Amino acid sequence: MCTAGGRHPEVPDPASRDHSLLMTEAEQAETTARLVDLQQRCAELRQFAVPDPAAQRYLDEQADELDDLIAQACDALRNVVTVEERIGHLDFEPSDDV
Repeated sequence: MCTAGGRHPEVPDPASRDHSLLMTEAEQAETTARLVDLQQRCAELRQFAVPDPAAQRYLDEQADELDDLIAQACDALRNVVTVEERIGHLDFEPSDDV
């Protein structure tokens, strides 16, 4: 609820807002591209692994963990933009009409 002439309670004080937590869509796209590139390069390296079955199993396990981590990071990056957009919608001045 907005008080007359006051700041909406959900709007953070600009002086106390941590802008380092925000990410632009361009930064999100660049970071996602870097993660996907890393994932692809690791997949290519697996093709050149030593033909030892135990070493290959270990490499496959590590690659699976990396794939899971990259997928989680990409999901988190998508959410960062969502949070940025939501915060952006809060940046408004209360009107007298409310």
